Amino acid sequence: MTLSDILGAISRVRFLAPDDEDSLWRRFTPENRARLILAYQPLVVSALRRLSPPEAFEEDCLSEGLLALIRSVDKFKPGMGVAFSVYARLRIKGAMLDYLRRAARGAAVAEEFDAADFIALAEPRGMSEIEQEKLAKVLETIAELSPKERAVVEMIYIEDKTREDVAAALDVSTSRISQIHTAALKRLRGKVFAKRRRRLSLFTDTAQR
Repeated sequence: MTLSDILGAISRVRFLAPDDEDSLWRRFTPENRARLILAYQPLVVSALRRLSPPEAFEEDCLSEGLLALIRSVDKFKPGMGVAFSVYARLRIKGAMLDYLRRAARGAAVAEEFDAADFIALAEPRGMSEIEQEKLAKVLETIAELSPKERAVVEMIYIEDKTREDVAAALDVSTSRISQIHTAALKRLRGKVFAKRRRRLSLFTDTAQR
């Protein structure tokens, strides 16, 4: 089953009727907990489609969103004074943005962005269109690395693993991880500069016409 099939299947899940939902919250058994999680999965798909992350990161964002939904069900209290859908949407979107921020950290080193470019990512209001565009470019560049280079970059910068942990996971020496890491950053810089040169060339050609 493809990711598109999964998203389509989740989107077809029906929300609970208010009375049915109230009953599940009042009797919060393991079975009712599972029913609440299932019924609100479309919130995750909605958040994913609104953020529109690069294709290579969609599945990870979906996983982060589903985990946030589960945590939301476990932490929500009906007397909080806010609808669960509102509460869960904020947590789901926040979890996806947190993942994308972590993914951008590694590439930010290679992109040599000014720290100010990413300050807005920590704001509760989310990202502006310009910030989303920058983040998308960063993540697309990571996705162009070789499988091993991407694995090293993601484990170090997204999963916060040490080089020793990465070496153990990939069954290679720590010095080899350092070599792959250095090569990955050089490749990222090269791709970024190549894209900038192409954009500059396109702009120059257009201006000369």
